[in-house]
Amino acid sequence: MEISLKHIIGTVALLGLVISIGLSYSIITSYIDSDVKKQQLAQISEYVSLNLVEITNLVRLANNTLNPMVKTLNLPASLGENAYVTKLAERENEGYYIHTYLVSNPLVSYDSFIPYNSEETAVNFITDTDMLEVAEDRFFVGVNDEIEIIFSDYVYGGNEIVVWGRREVPDFRIQVGIGRISK
Repeated sequence: MEISLKHIIGTVALLGLVISIGLSYSIITSYIDSDVKKQQLAQISEYVSLNLVEITNLVRLANNTLNPMVKTLNLPASLGENAYVTKLAERENEGYYIHTYLVSNPLVSYDSFIPYNSEETAVNFITDTDMLEVAEDRFFVGVNDEIEIIFSDYVYGGNEIVVWGRREVPDFRIQVGIGRISK
């Protein structure tokens, strides 16, 4: 039984073609999936950023009330079964921003700068460096202080995520940040 060289070359070429098509398909679908996830992270980041501005303005306009204000965010628990993190951070000389990224692939991320600029009231966004200066990491809200808010510079996506704002005593600076409702 003789096997010609043409058959061997043709079989190897056919196998190479099948493998390259499979790899190309995998690469393209992975790229499309990452792009879709990045767009979803952008929407989440913008949503959190604008809600931080909104809660900051509400606290500023509340005329020196010392009660904290909290807004629960409507965020997805995950992005296509991928966990994600929302982080409040600061870039020197650029300002504060919300950084969202996938836990499984931190390269798939999005940064949204917080569009807030006010000279009339000092605002302190609580980030990772500020967490060291804050004496407590929680406070209570509600009619009978029945809801416990735990704040942090980052939260994992899901339910019970909040933006919060309050006045600092004694200088009445505004503190704002992100956190979650304790269960």
